[in-house]
Amino acid sequence: MGQLRLAGEIAAAIDTLNGVINRWLRQVQADDVDPALHITQAGSGEGLRVDAGGDAFRVGPGAIARAPRLELDDVSTYLDRDASNNLTLTDAVTGTKTLAELAAGGGGGGHQIQRVVRWYNYFTTSTEWVDIHSTDLSITMTTENSWVRITLQGNAYNTANDFTRFDFTIDGSRQGGGFGLITEKSNFVHGFHMVWEVQLSSGPHTFRPQWKVLSGTAYLLGSTGSYPVLFVVEELK
Repeated sequence: MGQLRLAGEIAAAIDTLNGVINRWLRQVQADDVDPALHITQAGSGEGLRVDAGGDAFRVGPGAIARAPRLELDDVSTYLDRDASNNLTLTDAVTGTKTLAELAAGGGGGGHQIQRVVRWYNYFTTSTEWVDIHSTDLSITMTTENSWVRITLQGNAYNTANDFTRFDFTIDGSRQGGGFGLITEKSNFVHGFHMVWEVQLSSGPHTFRPQWKVLSGTAYLLGSTGSYPVLFVVEELK
């Protein structure tokens, strides 16, 4: 979409805003001014087309757009001005942020990474699926109808040299089949790495790794100062 330039705001914030608009916006409604007012892309490099009550005109790429409130895509995402007359963006992911806050934070709902690093040893003798640890290894992230990559890394072994199966749950639902996403079989300590990617609906989601054994005791090891158990969730943009 053509670049919006808004007077009085910092350049970095404008770049951030343009990125948000390019990502979300194909139609902007100035709902508080006139429900019949629509602003759409006129064409590549041609600025904006404004339709208002049967009249239409174009706004060039270098023009300044002003409105008390612009709704982006739906009523939960909009541009407004706060009590200090700073332009703000409100959406379900970031809440309400000024453009300076968006610029400093990388934009509204941008690439997110959450991770936990644990230096503990985890073990199980369960032959049914259980969380490796329901609080230590648990991440909740609010996503925006985006792809997510989940990673678990550590060192593993099974005392009986029998199968240990691993999986991820999202909101309590396992992602793999009966055997999980990965099956391990070794009574020697070895590096372990499991990755899964999935597209999720917008909203908060909780991620946890699970495991079970056929027999024996399975270990996932984290040694202080040497090698951790690493659990990472990334929202891919």
